[in-house]
Amino acid sequence: MKQKCAEIYYIDSRGFEESLAINILIADRFFSRLKGLMGSASLPDSEALLLSPCKCIHTLFMRYPIDVLFLDKDYHCIEFVKNIRPWKFAVVNLKARYVLELAPRNPMKTAILIDRVEFR
Repeated sequence: MKQKCAEIYYIDSRGFEESLAINILIADRFFSRLKGLMGSASLPDSEALLLSPCKCIHTLFMRYPIDVLFLDKDYHCIEFVKNIRPWKFAVVNLKARYVLELAPRNPMKTAILIDRVEFR
């Protein structure tokens, strides 16, 4: 899988804009999207998985919960789903072009609004 650095911009519970620097693994082939995070032991707080293209996810065969950002074609967040537990069948957003999967322990756990993802 390819890897890039990115910044995720969000509004925290105090109303301040914050950003999170993160390494993003990019799954842009059929089999890398199909496998996703299945079977992995954990996802470090400093990493995320970008599924491209993607409109829905599942957490079958996963061992840990994840947070999910559904992103439009310009990498603006259109939905933020927190703490999806393992063995859930599907979470869908038909307007999404990309899905970013993150560890739920990440600093964005206090986020009330996710704005955008910018690649460096």
